[in-house]
Amino acid sequence: MTAPMTEVVLVLYEGRIEHWLRFGNQQRERILDRRRRVIAFAPGEIFAFVRWEANDYGTVMSRLDIVRACDAREVITTVPGVTPGGELMLRLDSWPRVKDDHQFLLVPWRPIVDRQLGREVSGVLRGGGISWNLGRERGLGI
Repeated sequence: MTAPMTEVVLVLYEGRIEHWLRFGNQQRERILDRRRRVIAFAPGEIFAFVRWEANDYGTVMSRLDIVRACDAREVITTVPGVTPGGELMLRLDSWPRVKDDHQFLLVPWRPIVDRQLGREVSGVLRGGGISWNLGRERGLGI
């Protein structure tokens, strides 16, 4: 018997509703129609799911969730667009979507952040740059 998959619904109504993946090792893909498809991940796979929505006045919602697909025995967090959900490893909300030549800049990321795995990380945007604060390790502190 195969393990149940975590499914992510990707949507594209260009300039209005855009849900896409930044990374992740997908197991299968199912096309629903020309604007929607479903991507499935095996338990343990980690993926980045981006949701962006706008109206006539600009961005109304932008979110990046880094999620680990879980199996049926694990406690999960519900994430809109992800069935049944997964372990939420990181959530970033409300960034400006800035067009830079022919690509979109979403999240400022540097290799130093990768080396801080397991520690609290926060960033403050000031002017044209980000000031990173790399804090103490997460845990109970007992």
